[in-house]
Amino acid sequence: MEGNPFYFFTSSNLVELTGEKANTLEELVCLLKRCSGSAIFYHIFQSYRDRHFVIEKYHSDFAQWISASLDEEPLAERLGVLDVRDFTSIRS
Repeated sequence: MEGNPFYFFTSSNLVELTGEKANTLEELVCLLKRCSGSAIFYHIFQSYRDRHFVIEKYHSDFAQWISASLDEEPLAERLGVLDVRDFTSIRS
């Protein structure tokens, strides 16, 4: 019996450094307002791809940084439980 063929695909991810960095929560907010949606996407989803064998406290790079570097645990927790399926665009 011959069905539909199975197609193999691959992906290629090229990370581009932007040269932007935040040292405070205020700087992060400012940069989030002007950075590309792809940069936001990267920092929300890259941990699912790169850290799937390591259990981190938070999956989002933003929540991880806010917890570890700024010691703002309540905010990190709020970001950590966001369900991205609740948003209609990466910018929102």
